[in-house]
Amino acid sequence: MEVGEGWSSFIISYITDRVEKSYLVEGVGGRLKDAFKAAFSADILIRDFIEQTIKLNFGQAIQGNEVYAPTDIGFFGRINPTHTSFAIKQMEPLLLHGEEFTFTTEPPVPGVKWSVDNLVTSTSLPGTINPDTGKYVAPEATMFEGRYTRVRVTASAPSGGYSSSALVTVVANKLTVNPLIQTCKIGATVELSAGHLDAGTLKWEIKNPVPGESGTVRPSEKPEGDHTYHHGGPVEEKTYVLDEIEVSTPTGDKRSVHVLALMQEPGLTINIVNMDIAKGEVQLEAIVNKKVMPAEWNLPLKGPGSIDASGLYRMAPTATDQFVLIFAVVDGGPFGKFEGYLILPLPLVKFPTLLELLSQK
Repeated sequence: MEVGEGWSSFIISYITDRVEKSYLVEGVGGRLKDAFKAAFSADILIRDFIEQTIKLNFGQAIQGNEVYAPTDIGFFGRINPTHTSFAIKQMEPLLLHGEEFTFTTEPPVPGVKWSVDNLVTSTSLPGTINPDTGKYVAPEATMFEGRYTRVRVTASAPSGGYSSSALVTVVANKLTVNPLIQTCKIGATVELSAGHLDAGTLKWEIKNPVPGESGTVRPSEKPEGDHTYHHGGPVEEKTYVLDEIEVSTPTGDKRSVHVLALMQEPGLTINIVNMDIAKGEVQLEAIVNKKVMPAEWNLPLKGPGSIDASGLYRMAPTATDQFVLIFAVVDGGPFGKFEGYLILPLPLVKFPTLLELLSQK
């Protein structure tokens, strides 16, 4: 069955919301929606998705024949008792990149053959597995994109055509945090989360808090929440306060989340004039009252990359960061200073469509 317009609209709205929140792009919501409508046409097939995910952990025990969408997905079938002879014992392991892990079946079945492949179409390498012993070696972090990848490990019976599959999540870091950066308006909060492979409790704290300016981080009150950042309240003569929330494990691993707490609406906007993403360069300009103004540029997080006095940002070739925060200040004379910010996703070469949207005026 094909995806209907209702399902496409849901995907478009969901992704647009996440992009706007993640990269703080003001005024491009409509352009993003138009772009995603073009990319997510109504003829996207959903059956392959059902086959690879909903049925993944049940081998061939669920014999389905009907799929209904959009809105909620309905998958209808029957339980086939002849296809429940064994299952992979470790159904959803979470592994660190490069880690070794041996899979087994329950009950043990002599002669089972093991294989591994990507869960969905991907150019990433899924790792390797010994076809006879089930010993799996996860891919190194350089072999997949982003903070994690998901692969499917399958055990196939020596006869009868039966198989059982497991969903494996391979992470690039022992400790992960989300989001990496977010804005927070006065009186608002931001939900934060973290996960780790080590035993013990994570420690959350504002790094180098400024009394009277910084916000606070407390355990979330939401049913499935983790931690919540609370705005510290308005600060006179400031446009924003940048807070760094450090999350650490008992073994000493640390990751940071940044929250840009807005004290008032920025007085200027930053536009992309032109770009050469192959070189990792973006030319920016500062706009105040619809006029291009000379500005003082800086990177408050000390990178990654550099920006010169003309507003030309150059990405560091070896940077592994996933974003860069850029500040601009215009001296308005008797009207005071006008400040603005822009967050660009990195590496630039992975986001040509988003950058093109940002460059449209």
